[in-house]
Amino acid sequence: IAFSLAMLVSASFSYFPQAAFKVSFDYLKLVVFYFVLVVTLRDEEQFKKFILAYIGIMLLYVGKSAWEFFLHDRYVWRMGIKRMVGIDTTYGDPNAFAASIAYSLPFVWAMIRLGLEQVWQRRALWVYGVLAVVSIIYTGSRSGMVTLLLFFALIWLGGRRKIAGMVVLTALLGFTWIMMPDSLQMRFESIYDADAGTAGAHVSAQGRTVGFKQGIALFKQYPVLGIGPGNFRFGWDDGRGANAHNLYGLVLGEFGAVGTASFAALLICTAIGHRQNLRRIGVLEQSFPAQADTPSEPALQERTLLLFRLVAIASLQTMLLMLFKGWADHNLYRYNWLWIGALAVLTSYFLSQREGRRVRL
Repeated sequence: IAFSLAMLVSASFSYFPQAAFKVSFDYLKLVVFYFVLVVTLRDEEQFKKFILAYIGIMLLYVGKSAWEFFLHDRYVWRMGIKRMVGIDTTYGDPNAFAASIAYSLPFVWAMIRLGLEQVWQRRALWVYGVLAVVSIIYTGSRSGMVTLLLFFALIWLGGRRKIAGMVVLTALLGFTWIMMPDSLQMRFESIYDADAGTAGAHVSAQGRTVGFKQGIALFKQYPVLGIGPGNFRFGWDDGRGANAHNLYGLVLGEFGAVGTASFAALLICTAIGHRQNLRRIGVLEQSFPAQADTPSEPALQERTLLLFRLVAIASLQTMLLMLFKGWADHNLYRYNWLWIGALAVLTSYFLSQREGRRVRL
C-alpha cells in the first residue's frame, strides 16, 4: 500500500502525468489482484492449486511460444540472431519472456520436491522444466541465461549432496553448451568477452550501467518524488531516451527517496514474512507428532507444512533472482513482487490457524 501511495503521489507531480497515470493504473490493477488473491484462497488445498495453476498457465504459455518459434518460425531478429519471443505483448519481448520463465522455476522445483500425487502432474513439471531451459536459451537473453545459472546454483547450495550435484550440473551444462547453435554460443560468450558477438551486444550491455547512472542523475534532480512513474525516458537530455533497463536506476529516477524507501520496505517486509514463516514451520514440525489424534495425521500435517516450507523458500529464491536480474531489466512493475508478498500473508494465515490462533484477513 505504501508503495502504491508513493506511486500515485509521484505521478501527480510527474514530468509527464499522462504517461505516469497510465503506468500507475496498470500497477493498481496488480494491487487489486493481490487483495483478491489474499481474500480468495481460504485453505491449504486452494493454496496448492493456485501454485499449480500458475505453473500450468506458464506451461501453456511457454509451450505455445515454443511451438510458434520452432514450427512456424516466429521470432524477432535482434543482435544478429533469431530470438524466441512470447505470444503476448506485455512480456513478449525476448528479455522479458526469459525473465517470466526464470521467475517461475523456483516454484516448479518446489512442486517437484513436494512430490505430487498424480503421475501426469509430476511428468508435466519435468516437461515444463526442460521446456523452460530450452526457451530461455533460444530467447538469446544474456541476463536470462545468467539468472538461470544462478537458479541452478541456488538448487546446488540448498542440496545435501554437493559433490554429486556439482557433477550432474557440470554434465548438464556441458551437454547444453555442446548442443547449442554457434550463434547462441557467441551471444552468451559476449557476457564475459567484449570481442564476442556483435557491436550492438556490447553497447546493449553497457546500456544497463548507463541506465543506472541516469537514474542517479534523475534522483539528484528530483530527489523526493522522482521524475514520475513511466517518465524515465523523458529525463534524458533530448527528452526521448531509452528506458532504464535497470531496476535500481529506474526506482531511483522515477520515484526518488520516498518511492525507493517504500519499495525497499515492501521487499524487506516480504522477505521477513517468509523467514518468519519458515521459523514457525520448524516449530510446528516438532510439535505436531505429539498433538496428533490419529496415526495418519502426522503424515498429513508434515506434508502440508512441507508445502508451506517449499513455497516460502521458492518465494525467497524468486526475489533473489528478480533482484539479480534487475541489474539488466526494468522489472519494477512486475506482478511477481506483489504475489510473492501475497504468498507470505497467506502462509502466515494458514500457520496461525494451525497454531490455534484465529486471524482475520
